[in-house]
Amino acid sequence: FEPRSKNGIFQSIEERQGISAFLGVRLPDGSDDYKPIGIYYQHSGGWTTGDNGITMQWDLVDIVGLIANREYIPPASLPTTLEGWVASIVTQLGSNFANRYTVDPDYANISLTTTLDAVQGKTCGQILLWCCQASGTFPRADSETGYLTVEPFWSQGNKLDLDNMETYPTMRANDDVGALIFTLADGSDTQYVVSGTSAASSNTVSIDNPFIKTTDQALRAARLILSTYGGNVLETVGRGNPSSEIGDVDTVWLDESQATTGRRQGQ
Repeated sequence: FEPRSKNGIFQSIEERQGISAFLGVRLPDGSDDYKPIGIYYQHSGGWTTGDNGITMQWDLVDIVGLIANREYIPPASLPTTLEGWVASIVTQLGSNFANRYTVDPDYANISLTTTLDAVQGKTCGQILLWCCQASGTFPRADSETGYLTVEPFWSQGNKLDLDNMETYPTMRANDDVGALIFTLADGSDTQYVVSGTSAASSNTVSIDNPFIKTTDQALRAARLILSTYGGNVLETVGRGNPSSEIGDVDTVWLDESQATTGRRQGQ
């Protein structure tokens, strides 16, 4: 194996080739139980050789990583629904990716319209964020298929009891926000203010989303944004669960007699 040879291992791992990754644990009976953690792709080269050694490291990204910084090239006719925009975004990666997406059927036909000027020169990641913000959904890479998946937040997760943690969880205050200020894209540039989690907070957030044209759409986005402010942040260290995903609502034991729930933001 010669890591610098283009005729070697490079022929088997190409750019945008999907590579399935699994995380497993050894069970008491000696068997191994693996869970899929996603399909990842080599991105813009993404390889590094060792110091004249025989090892090579690949840096891989999921489908969200592939599209995040890619400039959106508008089609002749702009999409008008959530599913239409998601389909248009993955098509930016080429015909092989055209069908690698799923949208929750209850949200797929939500109307999302804007002008060509609003999306010209913007990245696919920015447009995907706008679409999800205006429709009350969030994007992720499906761990089994690798597809771009757009769906509402779910409300289930796993339990983290004291046996699963090395120490008691640490808790700190989460940032508050005084107000959310939406600039409605209805042609009037009207500002619509939604109260935050704490009137005493000096922090405000301005949202200029070309898909948010009505106060109803602004309130739908505000509910998701406000869910990330206020309250407390828990940090735990312990045995991980291969089936846990970002967005899960986990139940965490604080001590021998109390537990609380929180949405998983990182792991």
